Amino acid sequence: MVDVLGHVATALLFAAPAWFVWDRRVSVGFVGVALLTSMAPDIDLYLPNVPHHGPTHSILFAVVLAVGGGAVLTPLLRPAFARWWGRTEYTPLTRERLYRFVTVGLLLGALSHLFIDLLSAGTGGNPPLELFWPFFEKWFVIDFIYYDAPRWNFGLFAVAVVLHGVLIAFDSE
Repeated sequence: MVDVLGHVATALLFAAPAWFVWDRRVSVGFVGVALLTSMAPDIDLYLPNVPHHGPTHSILFAVVLAVGGGAVLTPLLRPAFARWWGRTEYTPLTRERLYRFVTVGLLLGALSHLFIDLLSAGTGGNPPLELFWPFFEKWFVIDFIYYDAPRWNFGLFAVAVVLHGVLIAFDSE
């Protein structure tokens, strides 16, 4: 597992394609939604009797979190996105479209967490992930990044910030 900065960086990298789909305001909104769940799987650190990298580090958890979170956040985000969306997007912002937008952003943020943990699990005493819990009891680990390595965390973050800066600079808005 990388630290918080590494998780935020990975969510930023996963959300970068938004700049090719929407205008500036909507893209920033999508990135923000993805960042909301970039740390969510680590809730297991605060839950008694829930092993780290267990059920909350599964694809099922990410999907349930995104679907439920989308239902809760869609009405809350609608006023802001209605203003942003209507300025440049060609398709009307319906409740269903906003729900899908928010749900995909939340799912992307949670999956980015699983991805980077998959690359760094197994080091520093961190267990592998139960990605397919409860369907398969197999643990998964790639163990490519050393746990809590400052070069990886700051490096990923620097790359993500520079990438978003370049994408903002070349945005046509």
